[in-house]
Amino acid sequence: MSDGFFVAGLAADVAAGDRVIVTDQEAFHASVVRRLTLGEQVTVTDGMGRGIQGLVVTSTRNQVEVEVTSVLPNHRIHGGSQSPRPSPRLAGESWPST
Repeated sequence: MSDGFFVAGLAADVAAGDRVIVTDQEAFHASVVRRLTLGEQVTVTDGMGRGIQGLVVTSTRNQVEVEVTSVLPNHRIHGGSQSPRPSPRLAGESWPST
């Protein structure tokens, strides 16, 4: 089975050894639906392109605590220099020349 993947807030300076708390519906899904066990590896993202990998250290229906083992490279999806900005056009319109 693949690593669990969950969304939670991440501190701007999150680093290996820190603890990240997954709460609410994400915690319920992790602990009850996925039945994560202590020591299981998971990925947590902030939904904005930043993420961490870590190990589950505590798990209840309302909260899962993850110890950060590595911080993932930032893969910002929207608005970053890595992604081209969309250029919407109307149907039937020709592409702009470059």
